[in-house]
Amino acid sequence: MTKTTNSLGAGAMWLTFGNEALQAIHDCRWQIVCCVFMLIFDFWWAYSENKHHLKHAQTEKEKKKYEWRTSLAVRRTCVKFVDYLTFLLVGVVIGLAITEPYELADHVQTAAAGILIGCGCDAVSAWGHICTVHGWKFRPSDAWKFLKRFAVALIKKKSEDVGEALEETFDKEQNMED
Repeated sequence: MTKTTNSLGAGAMWLTFGNEALQAIHDCRWQIVCCVFMLIFDFWWAYSENKHHLKHAQTEKEKKKYEWRTSLAVRRTCVKFVDYLTFLLVGVVIGLAITEPYELADHVQTAAAGILIGCGCDAVSAWGHICTVHGWKFRPSDAWKFLKRFAVALIKKKSEDVGEALEETFDKEQNMED
């Protein structure tokens, strides 16, 4: 009898929370499509970079190093997809548990923030592949400089004073690094 009761309780809990989880994932379906697009984009450019390195390999050792390994590439892509889903689900949970009760944002918006973090990381990776294939030099610090300037330009459109203050802060930070 106890085993049946436990099974019924577990089933009822799954129906309750499972439906809510499935609904949250359904609400974020376009974000999942964005993730799949980013995965395909990064996979394609990683493949192109590998092909580029193989074409320019001089020695047999280099050629062996840049041999394409489909199983490794697919495994890494699957891991990235799981990472994306983790960012999405953490965003959904934060949204449902914290931001929705306080009416700050809904779970779709917080999931979008989580996905944005994942897509940002993958975009830097893909940009590195693109730069290598085209023979450009790429340093992640250059990407951060661009993002800072872009943020300042956007903020200056709303408030000139706040934009100036942010720009001064970034300039001071840059001077401290030099």
